[in-house]
Amino acid sequence: MRGRLDTDFDRSLNRAIRGEYQCAELTGLGTSKQGAAIRSRYHDQLADLIEDERARTRQKDVWGALKGLTSDTLAARLLAAGITVCADPGLGVDDDGQKNYRDVALFLSHNIVSVRDREIAFKVGGWATDRLLKLPIFELGADDVLELVLTDSLDDILDKALVQTIISHPLLSPLPEPPEPWTGVRKGGLPADHWAKVSLVREHHKSIEDTARKAIGTGRMKRLLDSINALQLFHSPSTFRCCTSCAAYRRRPCRRHRPTTTMPSKGIYRR
Repeated sequence: MRGRLDTDFDRSLNRAIRGEYQCAELTGLGTSKQGAAIRSRYHDQLADLIEDERARTRQKDVWGALKGLTSDTLAARLLAAGITVCADPGLGVDDDGQKNYRDVALFLSHNIVSVRDREIAFKVGGWATDRLLKLPIFELGADDVLELVLTDSLDDILDKALVQTIISHPLLSPLPEPPEPWTGVRKGGLPADHWAKVSLVREHHKSIEDTARKAIGTGRMKRLLDSINALQLFHSPSTFRCCTSCAAYRRRPCRRHRPTTTMPSKGIYRR
């Protein structure tokens, strides 16, 4: 049993790592789940810095280019672009493939706002670089190239993001025992002490889960939960193994595994 669980965790870990690498390669580290965790951690701090400068800035050409963009939008775009350009050795480089301050700044600018004038774009990129340098995870390295510093705090953020991905999107083998009845959005299916935490709702968006929790709390989803629990009891691996040895398993499950919950009538599916 323990070996199977370890294998499930290893498979889930390998898939999560491959997914992060693939996302970083296709759209940049700043758009991956680990990148999202970094953005979430430092977004408010950067947005406050931008809002403070907006009120007292003298860089009219820069803010003219950024006109119409809120501080929250600027912070989100800047963090995603900054994380991406620092992590990818092929971005922010010159014709010889060498990273340099100017090309990194232009990359930041082009991923924040569309600016046709190259000099203004460079000024916007310089402004963006200065804002990122006020965060503890960025610094200027050799040749004044922007770098992402792997501090203990940042390393912890990356590890937690990966672990959360594994827990929320596990690759699991069939369990030897019947699933736990569903009683909440994240209560059911797997044993309470299992390392994986699956959700009743496929979409993990907070607002969707909150709506489902409210419906469960008021009893509006009781018949749906009863149906799910009845179905998962019959289709669990242990049930299948038992019922395949029963003479009448093709017509109905054996008495031991026959669902005791009353199935909802067809009317539940009508408006």
